[in-house]
Amino acid sequence: LLHDTVEDTPLTAEAVEQEFGPEVARLVDGVTKLGRISLRSDQQQQAENIRKMMVAMAEDLRVVLIKLADRLHNMRTLDPLPEVKRRKISRETLDIYAPLAHRLGIGQIKWELEDLAFRNLEPDAYDDVAKRIARKRHEREALVSDLREILASELEKVGIQADITGRPKHIYSVWQKMTRDHKDITEIYDLSAMRVLVESVRDCYGVLGVVHSLWKPVPGRFKDYVAMPKSNGYQSLHTTVITHTGEPIEIQIRTEEMHRVAEFGVAAHWTYKEGEKDASFDKKLSWLRSLLEWQTEVGDAESFVDTVKIDLFQDEVYVFTPKGDVLNLPAGSTPVDFAYRIHTEVGHRCVGAKVNGRMVPLDYDLKNGEIVEILTAKAPHGPSRDWLNFVKSASPENKLVEMSGAHKYATVDDFLAAIGYGDLSPHAVVMKMALITDGAAGDLRAIPLIPNVQTLPRVLVRGEKGLLTKIAPCCQPVPGDAIVGYTTRGRGVTVHRADCINAVNAQDRERVVPVDWEIEADHLYPVAIKIEAFDRQGLLRDIATVVAENRVNMSALEVHVYDDKTAVVSATVEIDSLAQLSRLMEKIEGVRDVHTVGREAS
Repeated sequence: LLHDTVEDTPLTAEAVEQEFGPEVARLVDGVTKLGRISLRSDQQQQAENIRKMMVAMAEDLRVVLIKLADRLHNMRTLDPLPEVKRRKISRETLDIYAPLAHRLGIGQIKWELEDLAFRNLEPDAYDDVAKRIARKRHEREALVSDLREILASELEKVGIQADITGRPKHIYSVWQKMTRDHKDITEIYDLSAMRVLVESVRDCYGVLGVVHSLWKPVPGRFKDYVAMPKSNGYQSLHTTVITHTGEPIEIQIRTEEMHRVAEFGVAAHWTYKEGEKDASFDKKLSWLRSLLEWQTEVGDAESFVDTVKIDLFQDEVYVFTPKGDVLNLPAGSTPVDFAYRIHTEVGHRCVGAKVNGRMVPLDYDLKNGEIVEILTAKAPHGPSRDWLNFVKSASPENKLVEMSGAHKYATVDDFLAAIGYGDLSPHAVVMKMALITDGAAGDLRAIPLIPNVQTLPRVLVRGEKGLLTKIAPCCQPVPGDAIVGYTTRGRGVTVHRADCINAVNAQDRERVVPVDWEIEADHLYPVAIKIEAFDRQGLLRDIATVVAENRVNMSALEVHVYDDKTAVVSATVEIDSLAQLSRLMEKIEGVRDVHTVGREAS
């Protein structure tokens, strides 16, 4: 009753609180527009209003129930308004409020909002669909009546009590199916529909068995939302069958409690009794918490509303974690979306994914029922700008934009200020500068076509130089590695890495001698590395590009691809120091679909 008083009358929020208490005042404030005077555009003002409503929802969900009821009343009384105003309000209703009612599970409000908005936005299409539905209305009602009698009789035989009714088909949903699937209205399977309400979950499946014994089910049209509920709490069994007349009909089967939730959504789960909250109910609204986490990170109200639209509109796909937990994601989601839904850090560290035990690319479209495992690096590996091309969820996309542009500053003062207030780590700056300045002087030297490996690196044996030495092929040490020498008869001293298994397990310890590197400039050393990645077109090109950009020569390359699409690349690179090797391996690990990079023993 009070929701418009602060907005449309001289009454203040303080007066509402004084008269009706702080709780009512907070609810009124949650649905009150921010101000009657604003220098911003109508679009910006409305975006800010929607953001305020979403934030208020986090504190008290009754705010959005009031707002939805208010919007439904407004839509029912739009006719006296000018056409431009009607279209503007209807577009906002279809973009925000109807999807919001759907995500909160309030089917009654969702359907009516959609039909009313559709009538104002597309009056000709609305009238056309309504007339075509009405043409065979009596035939459909007669068919549903016959089927009710047949099904009721069979259910009585098996002792199942049920309430069987016809289910009205909403005009906007019919039009959506016609335009989305390019179908004529006669091809819409669920134009005729029945709903069966029973007492228990067991009865739901019992009714399903009876239905399928009476009429032939249409392949691919069965959905079990009882075992796997939608994120808004909706539960029901859906099946489409071909009746004895040859007509298809959709049948929904659910319990009375499921029906209450389907019609009234969050209002059916009321969680405010004696201040206690229902944990399972809170879990069903995890999408809202994710949305509000992003709200705290973005300053632009219009960007936030774009996020709301994406998260509210998407159809969903249901996938499993390796532990068997179910996650719902927007249809078309990828392993990257899955990783960010688990946790932001998992997303940033994502380097690969397995679906049902098989390696898949990070842009793979997840399907219902798949088991998804994310492969992560020890340190943050992403986000990659490439991911922006295929992520479907709004939150990962926003985080990727935020991360990829986080360290671009207009002036030196902005850059120094970012370090000062902690937005940018001094350590990260030092490491970045080390990568930039290392060898930056002068022009980039060309990568030689013929390997330019010097004879052998010089090693000091017991501080003496000039002794015969050779690099052990098993571990291929390079300057910077801790090394030991092993005396071999007639072949001088073989130089191993100190952690080489062959050196550690040497039986004759008397042959082990201390050795050290004699530092030389412009000396290249061959090192074998192993790269594990998901096999895809362009993988070798991307790896070779990184090697070339780091001014390193690659003298050997071998690739093995396994049945699970894992590619193992064995390469020999020529480097001048351990530091250069470490930088190169880190850069290769940043290539899309590369999982691990390490030194390889021969």
